[in-house]
Amino acid sequence: MNEQDEKPTIEEVIDYCTLCIKGARYQIRKAETENWPHDLSSFHGARHAFESVIDFCHGKKRLRRLPAPTQQERKLIMATNVSEKDKTLNEIIEYCEAKSREEQNYARTVLNDIAKGWALAGARTYDRIAKHCESMLGYSGSMPSEVPNQSEDAK
Repeated sequence: MNEQDEKPTIEEVIDYCTLCIKGARYQIRKAETENWPHDLSSFHGARHAFESVIDFCHGKKRLRRLPAPTQQERKLIMATNVSEKDKTLNEIIEYCEAKSREEQNYARTVLNDIAKGWALAGARTYDRIAKHCESMLGYSGSMPSEVPNQSEDAK
């Protein structure tokens, strides 16, 4: 198992969102220095959505903070690790989907184009994070429920 597999799922999502925030901030700075003619609401909306997911993940991390496991507990954790990661990812996916719907509903009701661009960018960002988390489901590989007996196969 390499170091990437050992990293907790919540940390992976936080790292992904942090990297995307850096990209959005770079685009905002570039647009401001080059005096782009269009508004920057979509970049700000995306950055806001990524920050919201990071806050949600940090809240999850605080709830799950436990003392270090003993050697026996580690063996049990290895067996349930994939299902726990998937459970955490599903919680983040549900959060992102709910926030995306919320932003889309807001975009439908608002009349201001800048606010609408902000909301739609936020909705797209939440969808993007949800897709990223969906791609990580079962990331470590699931353990088979039954392993065929090799001696039976040899007969």
